[in-house]
Amino acid sequence: AGPSEMLAAITMRSGQPLIEANCQIIKENVKHFEKFVREVPHLFSWHAPQAGSIALVKLLTDEPAKAFCHRTVTEAGVGLLPSEYFEFGDKYLRIGLGRRNFKECLDVLRDYVTKAKKRSTA
Repeated sequence: AGPSEMLAAITMRSGQPLIEANCQIIKENVKHFEKFVREVPHLFSWHAPQAGSIALVKLLTDEPAKAFCHRTVTEAGVGLLPSEYFEFGDKYLRIGLGRRNFKECLDVLRDYVTKAKKRSTA
């Protein structure tokens, strides 16, 4: 067997611990995002995914999702994917909940939207 087959076999033998570790990361990130959405109810609504690590989040503003995502990546360095790329309209964002650094990225997004709201009401 070649190197890739050997790596695949090793991964398959240790698959359950990997799956459990990833599920734990996702569960923690769902909790973090639920808290965040409660802090900014004027901005987002969502339902946690029933399976998997991807969620669609509804943008509750008049701004198109593509423009919002462009702003977050250029002004805050946080990459979100607009639903327009999935032919799902322009009011949703795709987020991935499987990253280890999700909370840190969410903290940056939290700071950004908080400052943006303060600027818009000033």
